[in-house]
Amino acid sequence: MKLNPEKCAYMSISFLKRPLNHVLKLCNTDLNQVDVTKILGVHISADLTWSTHIDQMLKKANGRLHMLKLLKRFDLPIEDLVTIYVGYVRPLTEYVAPVWHSSITAKQQSAIERVQKRACKIILGNKYFTYDEALTTCNLTVLTERRKHICVTFVNAMMSSHQFREWLPPLRGSSTSRLLRNSDHLTTVRCRTKRYQESPIPYLTKLYNDQLM
Repeated sequence: MKLNPEKCAYMSISFLKRPLNHVLKLCNTDLNQVDVTKILGVHISADLTWSTHIDQMLKKANGRLHMLKLLKRFDLPIEDLVTIYVGYVRPLTEYVAPVWHSSITAKQQSAIERVQKRACKIILGNKYFTYDEALTTCNLTVLTERRKHICVTFVNAMMSSHQFREWLPPLRGSSTSRLLRNSDHLTTVRCRTKRYQESPIPYLTKLYNDQLM
């Protein structure tokens, strides 16, 4: 397979205070360096934060809320408006959540939750009083809890997958012949940095073990 240098770029991931000065070439052509790249709808940043991905997600989700405003003018039942929100807006706030959910900041979590709060205000109109009451009326769950549930479902699916089981640590009981108290738990991932601790594999490992408690 021959690569086209004009369609290729490279990303330098480093946490050094001074940026790395280097140039990569392909077919004697200097490649462009990028700080963000999009892979399967996920924005990966060179600083390994999710700011760009969350910003783009919020932009799309808030854009689709405008459709909900237009449909509200036709006096659609609350149930229909909720169905539209659940089918066309909420999935944007949950796309590949196991990849980024554990690493976003409290401020970003609040910004995502405001999407659903705005949706509830649009759907209920003058019947909206508080967010908690709106969630009950619309039969919705806070997005943070939904993403956590998605992560639990995902790690359980990984455990039963022949292809992806090896991505997770081994069971505690598999490393010794002794009968351990928590032999059915995954081996805890040792993390030296908070960045690694909040990354997907350590987080999913902890979620899996917590549900066995």
